[in-house]
Amino acid sequence: MQEPIPDQVPAIEGFATVSGARLWYWDTGGDGEPLILCHPASQSSQIWLYQQPVLARAGYRVIAYCRRGVYRSGKGPGENPGTTTGDLRNLLLDRNRRLSGATEVRHGRLNARR
Repeated sequence: MQEPIPDQVPAIEGFATVSGARLWYWDTGGDGEPLILCHPASQSSQIWLYQQPVLARAGYRVIAYCRRGVYRSGKGPGENPGTTTGDLRNLLLDRNRRLSGATEVRHGRLNARR
């Protein structure tokens, strides 16, 4: 039996254009330490719906985005497929935010970065 999705902390949703691709993101805002949630290739940022309220209520500013061609994000130009790290860097520059902490999932492994 799957647990119901908890009530989310209000977040701003939007698009950032990076290297010709429109990337969809959500951002809870606030003054807490930013925590960037990156989804694996087989999912979208929607996998974080259970973690978002817990992390936000713990004081973090939670930001998640969808990689190119996933969920609401566009693929971008064929001649510039982009990279996960490059797109994340450009998304943060677009949002004018300093990255001080990040969490990512790659191939089922959870990594914390500082």
